[in-house]
Amino acid sequence: MANSSECNATALLSAEAGQIRSGNLPLGIVMALGAGFALAASMVTQRYALAYPESLVPVLCLRVPRWLLWLGGLGLYVVANTLKVAAFNLGPLSVLSSVFMTLLIWNLALSRLLLREAVDLPKVAGSAIVFVGAVTCTVGSPSDVPTQFSPDEFLALILAPLGCLLFLLFFALISTSICAIVWLEQAYPVTQAVRAAAASGVFKRSPTCDALASEGAGSSSARVKGATHKPAPPCGSATRAACDGVASAGAPQRREEEAHAAKAAEAADASLAGVQNVSVLPLPPLWLERIMAVAYPASLGIDEAFADLLIKGWSSMLLVCNSKCASCERWDVVYSTMVLWVFVAHISSLWWMPVVFRRFETTVALPIEYGAVNAASVMSGLLFYNEARYMAAWQVALQLIGCVLILLGIVVGRSRASAFRCDIL
Repeated sequence: MANSSECNATALLSAEAGQIRSGNLPLGIVMALGAGFALAASMVTQRYALAYPESLVPVLCLRVPRWLLWLGGLGLYVVANTLKVAAFNLGPLSVLSSVFMTLLIWNLALSRLLLREAVDLPKVAGSAIVFVGAVTCTVGSPSDVPTQFSPDEFLALILAPLGCLLFLLFFALISTSICAIVWLEQAYPVTQAVRAAAASGVFKRSPTCDALASEGAGSSSARVKGATHKPAPPCGSATRAACDGVASAGAPQRREEEAHAAKAAEAADASLAGVQNVSVLPLPPLWLERIMAVAYPASLGIDEAFADLLIKGWSSMLLVCNSKCASCERWDVVYSTMVLWVFVAHISSLWWMPVVFRRFETTVALPIEYGAVNAASVMSGLLFYNEARYMAAWQVALQLIGCVLILLGIVVGRSRASAFRCDIL
């Protein structure tokens, strides 16, 4: 009898907790914004570490090993995902994942300030449209979406027709993408010579490069043979941005930067010394480059959206199972979901992400990656977690319109994208 009374009291507390969680949506939005900033900083750091042509990378007027700086960026990624997980348990997945998409705006600013990546009108317009799309999704927020599930409830979601279809679709897309990227990276690796050529200016935007971009699907040998090697300092030096802020004296700092740029150019020349003609570099055909520029980050985004679906599931199941009155006989569901999440999440952070950001600039890859994350997360919320059941028709419409606007922003941001070797490396 006492146990029944205790469970009734717990049920009342759970109902009140549900109302509190609903009232905590503004906190979830703030945490999602913070997670977006941390993730953008993580990607910029990893891109800088992976793309720099030397093994010792300058940071804050120091030089650190490439792997150490990459690990620092990975640490920021862990912080970002911790904030994101906490935020996603404070409201509907479809809304908070869209707010998290403002990381594209943070990325645009950080990439320009720290990496000196080009920021043109299409990129700015695309980011603005993405932000409007995220706000549109937020306006369509439902008020009473459940955020905790027992193992039996989560298993029922997986076995439901739409949930099972979405689950299998994610799994098939991720498996196919992994196989394709492994093959492409073996056929067209980003070697030290390719990295040095990118840093030295061989692939930078030029009349030759524009002519290559207009040739279509010719062989890489025919398109690159006419390129001339014009040494230039590597674009995107975080050291320059940091030192500019610390040393305002001017001339001594500029001399130090010029000396470093000359050294980097010499290192690039040394890496290219054995390459008599850049046509021997392992470069894919132009048509394949255009597909890779979209498929690499988009498939990574789908993988991350699947990881979000799984982590929301096992974290909510743990909360339910740790309550006093919950009956959790299906711990196998909890542990299986956690194991699958570990595989999906770690393959993206430890292998997939470095592959993407070694090859593509953050202002190119990140909008596509997280456009895919958002679209897949909205579908996860609406179809897998049945959040559409708790929405009015106008709310569902706003969710879908916001998703379309985000994808439109990605298309606008890519409107001036050119060949991989001209505009991305």
